[in-house]
Amino acid sequence: MPHSARVLSFAEADALLDGALTSCFEGSYETVALFEGDVELDGDFLPAMQGLGATADLIAISGDLTVRGDIALWDSTPGLFVGGSTTAETLQGGDCEISINGGTFRYLIYGYYNDGILDAGTVTVPWVINSDHDLRVSAEGARRVDNFSDDDAADWGRVTIPQAFLPEVLDEDSRLDVDAFLERLRAGLPVLKPGAMTAREAALAFVHAARERRDTALDLTRRKLKAFPSEILEMPWLEKLVLDDNDLGALPDDLDRLSALRELSVADCGLARLPDAVTRLSELRVLRVAGNRAYDFEKAPAEQPLELPAGLGALTKLEVLDVSGLSFKPSSGEALPELSAWRLPESAGSLKRLRRLVADGTNVIFPRPMFGLASLSELELKGSSYAYLRRLPEGVTTFPNLVRLDLRSNFLDELPASLLDLVNLEELNLHNALGLVTGPLPDLSRLPKLRVLALSGGTDHTRVRVPAHALLESFLSMPMRALESLRVDRWGKNDDDRPKPPAAVFEGLGRLHSLQRVDLSFNDLDALPESLYALPALVELDLRFNALPAAVRARVIATFPNAKIDLRSQRVKGEASAAAAVQANELIKAANRARDREQWSTALETYDEALAQYASGSANSDYGVLYALYSKLWIHGKTGNAVEGLPLARRCLELVPPVWQLWHFTDEGQFHREVVRYATNFLAWELLKGAPAGLDEALSSIERGAACVDGAEHAYVHDTHARVLLALGRTDEAWREVLRLQRVDASFEPSQDLFEDARYQAWLRGAGSSHRSSGTPSPAE
Repeated sequence: MPHSARVLSFAEADALLDGALTSCFEGSYETVALFEGDVELDGDFLPAMQGLGATADLIAISGDLTVRGDIALWDSTPGLFVGGSTTAETLQGGDCEISINGGTFRYLIYGYYNDGILDAGTVTVPWVINSDHDLRVSAEGARRVDNFSDDDAADWGRVTIPQAFLPEVLDEDSRLDVDAFLERLRAGLPVLKPGAMTAREAALAFVHAARERRDTALDLTRRKLKAFPSEILEMPWLEKLVLDDNDLGALPDDLDRLSALRELSVADCGLARLPDAVTRLSELRVLRVAGNRAYDFEKAPAEQPLELPAGLGALTKLEVLDVSGLSFKPSSGEALPELSAWRLPESAGSLKRLRRLVADGTNVIFPRPMFGLASLSELELKGSSYAYLRRLPEGVTTFPNLVRLDLRSNFLDELPASLLDLVNLEELNLHNALGLVTGPLPDLSRLPKLRVLALSGGTDHTRVRVPAHALLESFLSMPMRALESLRVDRWGKNDDDRPKPPAAVFEGLGRLHSLQRVDLSFNDLDALPESLYALPALVELDLRFNALPAAVRARVIATFPNAKIDLRSQRVKGEASAAAAVQANELIKAANRARDREQWSTALETYDEALAQYASGSANSDYGVLYALYSKLWIHGKTGNAVEGLPLARRCLELVPPVWQLWHFTDEGQFHREVVRYATNFLAWELLKGAPAGLDEALSSIERGAACVDGAEHAYVHDTHARVLLALGRTDEAWREVLRLQRVDASFEPSQDLFEDARYQAWLRGAGSSHRSSGTPSPAE
């Protein structure tokens, strides 16, 4: 079919297309090759267009486009607009803008990198692959792959791609090699491993297996579900149901069929309301509905946040309620606008067993019938830089038995005098919440049971000043006789807002004779208040990130010989710490040599000498501290010393950032991942051998380690993970982990008993068969 295009200016072409180009494209285009009517092309799109002489910044087709080949546009120009439907083998985009009005693609749609936009509308296509691209595709039934991270809408993401796809379609980074992937599709060859399932398929299989086993707890957190699995309603014996981070949209109106349910968690599930059936779950003790709102920090969301049913008070056994993240920040000219109010139903006053309410980031309104609720002992109202309170919600200070009140990271204008009505309060957290506080302070010494107090002097918002030292001095002038733990960190110099504090600012510490734990970190102190040395009960003192000279450090250690004192990261100008650092490093090297010769006692003693250098503040190196502790842990693992090893494992894990913060492509990041793998495995294995009460910690620990597994050489982590799951009775998950391990390294000797376990073999033949393609033998068959 012959075609010809008119090359026009963008404005001329846009006018002929009734403004469609302006509404679809963000870039700047001078020329448009406009085809009026339908276009059919043999071969790939771009060579065919070049053959027609259609060269312009943007190619626009007013009708349908049929391409008997691929549409693959990688450069910033030309862009593509199709007003009708598009048919091709593939649609692939890179730096350009593509806007089509739906269509059919035989193999895939692929968006690469994030400079371009590919808006395909509603299409029919078997595969949608995204590699960090602005990809806007609605394709019911398509299998989606996030080749860059792990988008919630994807069936497979960065972590699960290697587990699901054949090695033939993976690159050296275990991402999809899209060219190899497409080549196999064209040849009619499989791209998925036998038994590979989408996230939704795996979740539904998991539900089915749990139902067959009559599990009483079901956790489907972030399983990419798009609707509530109806099979769950056939489990009336279920006591715990967790559905967090799934875009469910709604819960069934007959949810009360789960009559035994004691815990329901539906955080971040895209819910606009809870069905009245929830109020008929008469055994419910825990209800979490946090985060069910549209997150838009620039303007109010189009839909209102979640509404709780009016009959919530019928849940007379409810003990814990989490309504966090249900406010939004309205658009206004204010620097710190007040969050939208969110109201608990009037019937909440009937929750006579409610002991813990969590409303972080929610400007909650307590109904009058709830004032004075005697059962409430814990109230969490944490804020953040984008979701915060400007004032204490009315009613907070009416709860007579409140023991714990968390107000950290809010921007309160005042601390009301009514705080003193909370005569049973034991813990008050005002971390980074004092920057805007003015006026008289309530005398906290009139809270007779106050044991734990946080008065951190930082701020969580650039538009909120840091509090002045005078405010801290006012607090420390209050004789809080019961106070045992105090955080007065982050009162150091802050640009022009606050100077470096003299030690006298903290002199009031000496009035607090019951203090056992004090945090004075990040205060830029070059001396300590004299009164500190007289505290009679001190057992823990955090002095990190100050500038305390050697004489002060030595005096602290001598004064409190039995206390846990952290003196790391002292920044003393002119102090010769380089020699101490070299000495600590040499000690570690000597310990390593003793370790390599299996002189365990000598190595441990020498590591302790190095750690003493760091503990005294003479040498500073967080890496050195972690290395020495990890080396000691390794020796205790080698010698089977669990008593010494367990606290070391926990300490190592405290010093390593969360997995998502680890820079795995750096040497330090790789070391951190090694520490996480070994320490979590040590901890989980030893807890597995102990009392059942330690199994929950074992599971949370080994799951952290599993997130740092890099290949078959870390099969031991999978092995421990599977055994912990078995000990917890979560057999389906355990056998899944065994199957994963068998695929990674079927020769791993310590796991042979799991591979040969009759229960595992039965699972493979029965419930596990849903994890394999029909007719494909399992690794054990």
